[in-house]
Amino acid sequence: MHKVRATDQDGKPHLAMLPITEDGLCPFLKEDLKCAIYADRPKVCKQFGDESHWALRCPMQHKDGTPRSKEDLIELTTKVDEWVNDIRSL
Repeated sequence: MHKVRATDQDGKPHLAMLPITEDGLCPFLKEDLKCAIYADRPKVCKQFGDESHWALRCPMQHKDGTPRSKEDLIELTTKVDEWVNDIRSL
């Protein structure tokens, strides 16, 4: 599990737990890369892309839909790789 800061429906901050797999992908991601629990996904999943935490950032674009620079993509990818390696070493 990975802890991230999130907000509840009233905007109050709290920690959310993200389930993870060995490869760092969501365990609810199907082979076609679609969410298996989309209709009932947790709030932290709905927050994906809001950039409140680096782990919630879309690697391809900013919240406003503009593409990330190559440098941003490399930085975020490096963070994710380090995070996955840390998880594997537990």
